[in-house]
Amino acid sequence: MRRLLNLYRRIRRRFYDGPALFNHPGRRIRGYRSPNLLVAQWIRAFSVSYLTPAGSVLIVITFAFALGALTTLLMPIYLLSFTLMSLFIVDVVVGCIFRMQLAIERLAPESACCRQHAAARIHHSK
Repeated sequence: MRRLLNLYRRIRRRFYDGPALFNHPGRRIRGYRSPNLLVAQWIRAFSVSYLTPAGSVLIVITFAFALGALTTLLMPIYLLSFTLMSLFIVDVVVGCIFRMQLAIERLAPESACCRQHAAARIHHSK
């Protein structure tokens, strides 16, 4: 029971620290932090880190259609929202299975003058 309680405290502390994308690692913010704002920050950090702009737009459109499906019973709009949700889930699963590991290194010149063209070389490896 004590391990479960310690795990809960560690997860709660990590949640209230906020995502590292918007917070300096190791810095604790004292005082009250709104859980609603933190949930929005975690969702935003997830969407910036793992989704493309097209994926973010697809999620927003899917939630809009899902809200419309919850409010009206006249049209079968829920079929469109379920189709979009299933498309997103299949895309995430296939993307995780076939994700390509790629390392890119950019080599920029040491210095360049104003209005002078500078060429940068890019090397990639699998």
